[in-house]
Amino acid sequence: MTVAHSESWQPEVVVIGSGIGGLATAARLARHGVRVLVLEQHTVPGGSASYFTRAGYRFDVGASLLYGLGTEGTINFVAEALAEVGETVETRRDDVQIHYHLPDGMEIRTHYDREHFLDELTSYFPRERAGIRAFYDAAMEAYRVMARVPLIALDDVPGLIRGVATSPWDALRMSQAALTTLGDLARRYLRDVRLRRFIDIETFCWALTGAGATPLVNAALVFGDRHVNGVRYPLGGCSVIAEKLVAGIERHGGRIRYGSRVAAGLVRQGRVQGVRLATGEDITARAVVSNATVWDTYGRLFREHPLASVMFREQSLRYAQADSFTSLFGGIASSHLPPETVVHHIVVNDWEAYDKPRGMLFVSLPSLHDASLAPPGYHNVHAFMVDRYDDWSVLTQLAAGGGGVRRTPAYRAAKEAAARHMLHMLERVIPNASEVVQVVSVGTPLTNERYLARTRGTYGPLLRRGPDVLLKPQGGSPIRGLYCAGDSCFPGQGVPSVAASGLSCAGRILRAW
Repeated sequence: MTVAHSESWQPEVVVIGSGIGGLATAARLARHGVRVLVLEQHTVPGGSASYFTRAGYRFDVGASLLYGLGTEGTINFVAEALAEVGETVETRRDDVQIHYHLPDGMEIRTHYDREHFLDELTSYFPRERAGIRAFYDAAMEAYRVMARVPLIALDDVPGLIRGVATSPWDALRMSQAALTTLGDLARRYLRDVRLRRFIDIETFCWALTGAGATPLVNAALVFGDRHVNGVRYPLGGCSVIAEKLVAGIERHGGRIRYGSRVAAGLVRQGRVQGVRLATGEDITARAVVSNATVWDTYGRLFREHPLASVMFREQSLRYAQADSFTSLFGGIASSHLPPETVVHHIVVNDWEAYDKPRGMLFVSLPSLHDASLAPPGYHNVHAFMVDRYDDWSVLTQLAAGGGGVRRTPAYRAAKEAAARHMLHMLERVIPNASEVVQVVSVGTPLTNERYLARTRGTYGPLLRRGPDVLLKPQGGSPIRGLYCAGDSCFPGQGVPSVAASGLSCAGRILRAW
């Protein structure tokens, strides 16, 4: 059945998913007067940047280490998306971006103060002093070029011409950075094997690839901006970003519906003309934006279109599907945290295991910034590790009568074992973590698949050819009426990147209309 929303309001654009990419798209469209409807299958907005509450704690679902909320330069895409609808968020800046707990007793902190960081890193590798300086200077120079150049989609030919004409040298440097990997830069300046591995760890913790597969244009954003605008945490939790975007979208005439799972796209005469919900309700629109992964977009939602199978094969050849995560959410009495503990940590106990499942532990203690996220006298603990979907799916059974999937006793035992493993690694950050951290909840790749509506709970697509970041879709689709945003689009994973993809996608729609 087709349901009219009201006699006077019919969406022109439907956005599938209220992740930050989808909300950034909706924000820019709403500001330009487009009637936009965001459909979210969950009960809260934000996708991987959403939250849940339990036992008096408010937990971020995903990572809480955020860029893109500053004011300097042109690459503060999260702040830009919020500004589209007149919103801002109050933040706290980290004086230490990440405290790395590494093999051989190395304890390296990436300070906001760049010289402090370089001095600390050089203290472990004194013979590499000149190379360390040259390597990070080259990354900073690439960052400064990007900070001067506005984001322009490749299909915006007039915009590209204006950008090149305005600053041809910067345009050339940007092209070079897009075709160079951070690994190329490391091999040019650094010789120590462990130092190079540290660079791999620095990139893997946000890109899920080592330096050799990470484009310099992406890495420079992180390596530069952490010393300029800095890593910032939104007071109230990362989900405040999504909540503010929703408020602004609605204030500008857009709408969002929760508990609205899209089952398929409506395709008529080769063109996408809306979506069908799981309830059977049809919603028509002039265009649809998918904030889902490439596998969900072409392999599930729009698979009936003749071009979908072609795109599915092409994207599967171009991208590797990243693994998912297993997460521990817990609490700890403030008295058990060592003095000077910072918010974000990475633990690696084996130089060769950093990119293996369960080889790296990501740790976040955001209530150090915002005490309202935990009960009085306590802090929330979020620890997570890369994990394989298949290792968990084999521990489930199909429920009788077609009632979905049932977790088995072996599945529950595996969750307990995963928690013990994470607590053991967490002891590099919190002494006696296995005794003093109260485990509130454990989420697995299956949890991510269910609540984030992502195939196999994947972190997203990884380019098989690292340097070719520009191969990522720019927000369009060969299927008429279908556009895309999110981490399957340029520039890739992470809250700032998906915000950039959403802004770019909205610009593409506005230019076409």
